[in-house]
Amino acid sequence: MTKGRLKACNGPRLRRGLPTILRVPRSWRLPVPKREDARHIMTVGIGLACHGGSCVVMAADGKGSFENDPSLSHERLGKQHLLPFGLYSNIAGTVKVCESFVNRLATALDAYPQKAAIRLDDLVRLVEDARFTESCSYIDAEMKENLKITLEQWRQSTSANLQYRRGNRIVRSGLPMEFIVGGIIRGSGCVVYFNVGETAHEGSLACIGIGGNAAYRWLMKRSQHVHMTIARTLLHVAEAMREARLAHPESVGDPANYVVITAKQTRRMPAKDPTLQQMLVKYAGADSEEIDHSDEIQQAVQSAMYREESR
Repeated sequence: MTKGRLKACNGPRLRRGLPTILRVPRSWRLPVPKREDARHIMTVGIGLACHGGSCVVMAADGKGSFENDPSLSHERLGKQHLLPFGLYSNIAGTVKVCESFVNRLATALDAYPQKAAIRLDDLVRLVEDARFTESCSYIDAEMKENLKITLEQWRQSTSANLQYRRGNRIVRSGLPMEFIVGGIIRGSGCVVYFNVGETAHEGSLACIGIGGNAAYRWLMKRSQHVHMTIARTLLHVAEAMREARLAHPESVGDPANYVVITAKQTRRMPAKDPTLQQMLVKYAGADSEEIDHSDEIQQAVQSAMYREESR
C-alpha cells in the first residue's frame, strides 16, 4: 500500500563557522525534524552519535500516560529496549502499538542471516518493513472498529464513496508512535528513526515524542555534533531532557539512566550522577567546550558509567 507513505525529510547543510576539520559524512548531518501533530505522543526520546561517530547515546524519560486519561500516569515506564546486534531502541506513542512494532523488528533482526553484523541499509529496510506492516495492521483494526470494513474492502471502494473518504482520514492519520534505534553499525554510530507520518531513515541525531522539538532546539543551540566527547554530549543530552520537561511538565518525566553504546560494550550513565549534576550547574548559560579538553571530567564520567548486568 502506498497511500499511507509520506516523503522523508532531508537534512540541512552544515552550520557555517565550524572549523573545516569538523566536516562530517553526509549520513551524519543533523536533520531538521518535520513532525506531524504529536500531542498524543506523551514522552521524549533522544538518540545521537558522538565521539567521532564511535559512540551512540540514547535517552528517554520514564513517564507513561494512559491514552484515555493523561492525568493517570506513572514515572517508571520502560521506553528503552535492547535489540539484537547490540542495538537499543526508544519508543513513544500508544503502548500496544509500540510493543507490537518492537516485537516485529526484534523477530526480523533475529532472522537476519549475518549474525556477526548488520548493514545499515538492511537495518533501515527492516525498520521500515516493520513500520509499514504495523501501520497496515493498525489501520485495518481502526477501520474494522469505526467503519465495520477491512482495509482490503476499503481499497476496493471508490473515491466517491463516503466510507472511502472516512477511511482515507484513518490512513492519513499515521501510526500513533515514533521510534529511534541506535547502535554501532559496521564500526560507525548512527540512529534510524521515524516520526508520525514519516518513513524510516538514518542520521546522526533524532528526537521523538511531545518533548522532541524542545530537546532538538536545545541540542542545536549547543551546536551538538558527532565529534564532541561522550562527557560533553551527556551534558547536552541531560540539558535537552530538562528542556523537554520544562516545555511539557505534565507529559514528560525525569530521564531514565542514559544508554552509552560503543563497539566494545554498552553501559549506562546514571541520570542523577553527582558529576553530571555538577556539570549541569557549572555550565548553565556557559560554553561547555572545555569539557572536551578536561581529562578530569572525562575520567569522572567514565567511572560513573556501569554495565547493566553489574547492578
